[in-house]
Amino acid sequence: MLARQVPDHLVDASSASGDAAGCEIVEDRTMTPDDRLQAATRAIRATLEGDSSVVDGLFAGDVQACLTTSVWSAPGLAVEIEDRTGAFEDVDLHVTRARDLGDELWVEWTASVFHSGALAVDDIVFPPTGRRTELHGITVVEFDSGLIRGFRQYWDSATLLDDEATASERAAPARRGRLQRG
Repeated sequence: MLARQVPDHLVDASSASGDAAGCEIVEDRTMTPDDRLQAATRAIRATLEGDSSVVDGLFAGDVQACLTTSVWSAPGLAVEIEDRTGAFEDVDLHVTRARDLGDELWVEWTASVFHSGALAVDDIVFPPTGRRTELHGITVVEFDSGLIRGFRQYWDSATLLDDEATASERAAPARRGRLQRG
């Protein structure tokens, strides 16, 4: 919180807080570009790790977000994030490019993750591959009064399909060999 001097003639006496000299304590939620990038990076990491504990501190109560489905509230977003719990471990997130447009920030990122649990994306469930993989994505974040009001995340889930197919191909010869011997 920052203290900001507000002239007496601008203070509504019925709602003013502060001292008799007209000093009102006003919360300043202005964010620098670095603040916005840091908040966006925390939010992206939370979606990959399934960590909904950041929702209350980073997102507005009426956030509009699109991860795998669209949600219009912080509690709805928390559920979406929690649905990813256990899908990825050991997340190594790198911002490759960021474009700050003031109240809107576009973040391109890559994340090296260990795919340890099932992940549902739309109607597809990606079973765990038990392997490290790299995800590439972009997240559009809209800020209002220091909180995330809009959050749209897109990433290439085909990487997980490729990893699943590769794992299946490696396992196939072993399965065929067992069937031929038996």
